[in-house]
Amino acid sequence: MPNSSTRRIRVPSAPELYPFIEAWIQALPASTALHATALHALAHLVTALLVGQSLRPTALMRAFSSPLPVPARQRYKRVARAWTRPWLSPAWLVPRLVPAALALVPAERDGVTHLALDSVRCGGWEVFTLGVVWHGRVLPVGWAVLPYPWPKGRFTPTVCALIRQVAAVWPAERPVHLVADRGFPSRLFLLTLRQVRWGWTVRLRATHGVTVAGQVQPVRTLLAAASPDCWTAQPAHYGHGPHALPGTLVIGQGLVVLPWHQRGPASVRQRLAQYGRRQAHLARKHPRQRPDGARQTDPWVVLFTSHSTWLAAVRSYDRRWATEGTQPHCPHRSPEPLGCVAPAASLGVSFPCCLRTPCYRARESLPQNYRARESLPQN
Repeated sequence: MPNSSTRRIRVPSAPELYPFIEAWIQALPASTALHATALHALAHLVTALLVGQSLRPTALMRAFSSPLPVPARQRYKRVARAWTRPWLSPAWLVPRLVPAALALVPAERDGVTHLALDSVRCGGWEVFTLGVVWHGRVLPVGWAVLPYPWPKGRFTPTVCALIRQVAAVWPAERPVHLVADRGFPSRLFLLTLRQVRWGWTVRLRATHGVTVAGQVQPVRTLLAAASPDCWTAQPAHYGHGPHALPGTLVIGQGLVVLPWHQRGPASVRQRLAQYGRRQAHLARKHPRQRPDGARQTDPWVVLFTSHSTWLAAVRSYDRRWATEGTQPHCPHRSPEPLGCVAPAASLGVSFPCCLRTPCYRARESLPQNYRARESLPQN
């Protein structure tokens, strides 16, 4: 229940939360039913994650419910055993998370479902997440893990394997449009998206090569003739030669529109400080390549998309920022592989979204003027 004095929501205890999580896991679509023992173990793990609000072994072992007091060493062993279970593998979870997410998230007005691809570094691991964009957040349905520094030649194949794994269980009647940042584009990446029949909008770096009007040139060269006051779209190919992939190249800077609650003096100071940190970071980039044009190209947004218009591409790419609020903030320094911890985080994100669904649908059914009054600050 919410506390009227602090406006904080009380987190239910493990005994209160466990029955709901067990029923939710049991309701996940699956071709084969989960064994009762496995169901109880997985439900206890997700319950401990939500109660402890952390993936650290210490927090999980304290949040694990137990009918009798047990030593701390036994609780640590229980957490360690949980990471080795087969129901935390992508082969077991992805076929269940995809139908569950699609049952929860309706298609957009044009019938397309947006997927956001991103990565986050947790200690000595790099986690790649692929999830459904929904209400400003991302519902993870697939993941992959690489050690950091990345093994040579493993980055793009790992991302492509993740896309194929999710596409294998994705229904053909739900069109997909994937959005990703500038660290992912490559010929193999775009070719994989075309093979699984997904649309895409990805951001390009200034050093990426494209073919425009029969001429091969880096993106940096195109920025010299672009206008900062408007968006432009033109047919282009990623790469060069007979293996270049067709698409639409969108270039622009966009218009900065600040929400009403971010226009005060404190927000202005925060943005100025953030801008200063960004400029200092750009000044330190590529120290061996002087002079560096990072400061000149940083304000530009260059998109390579399957859309035919700049407006559709920009609207799709705006959904990429939803993944920033759903990153698995888990500084992981324990010896367990992060590939076993990431599935637990995906389940921990999915269950609260299922609980919020009636609230979101009820709010969307309200009149527009009532929702506008609802968002005003309360004295």
